[in-house]
Amino acid sequence: MKQEYDLVIVSALGLERKYLQKLLSSQKRHADFAFPFISGSCKTSPKYRIGLIQCGVGAANAARNLTDFLDQVDVKQILVAGLCGSLSPQFRIGDLFIPHRIVSTENSSEISCDTFFKRKQSNHSEKTLLSSSEPVTTVASREQWHAQTGATCVDMESYALAVIAQKRRINFCVIRAVSDDVQSELDPRLFDLLKESGEPNIRKVIVHIIKSPKLLLTLYAMSSRANIAMNSIVQYLEKNNLASIKQ
Repeated sequence: MKQEYDLVIVSALGLERKYLQKLLSSQKRHADFAFPFISGSCKTSPKYRIGLIQCGVGAANAARNLTDFLDQVDVKQILVAGLCGSLSPQFRIGDLFIPHRIVSTENSSEISCDTFFKRKQSNHSEKTLLSSSEPVTTVASREQWHAQTGATCVDMESYALAVIAQKRRINFCVIRAVSDDVQSELDPRLFDLLKESGEPNIRKVIVHIIKSPKLLLTLYAMSSRANIAMNSIVQYLEKNNLASIKQ
């Protein structure tokens, strides 16, 4: 008999998962999946079962892992949570972004999102999230995609994950927090330092730092921004009872 979860939270990166684990009590790690999967319960409602999976980086990788997961368990709701980049000056580091639709750089169709949470703060948005097949690293590319699509934030996985949820008729919501504002120029080497799983490739990190010691400062700054953003998400979700999400 399949395990049933009231809510499954999906993250791409190990850093995101480690923050989101703070939301679960009675945690249990499952070793029978090809990706990190932790189950637990809502701290305010112990009978409300929550799963947390780390689907990895990129649309194809994330979609494959979510599909594998959904083939083995029953899920009522999916919440994608993690970092994003801003395409608009209105969003700054740490701001939350809850889109009501997602568009893709690879597909002309848009997908509507459910809205699990009430928007009580000015930095929440009902605008569009762009999912890109490649990292959007330059100011020029951010401005271009904003002008072309009207999207105000960007990630790499949400569209592909939403397609799967839609096909399986599972309620789907996205909550992101900005870790890179529209004026940020990201070093493209940073993405080469990640494994597909969403974990850092320590060997590559060491090699790159030896070759370019200044990269250490770049990594520190990126990590600081990511920590600010993930703290925003966790604090918001702690204030909003996960067990109150509609079914």
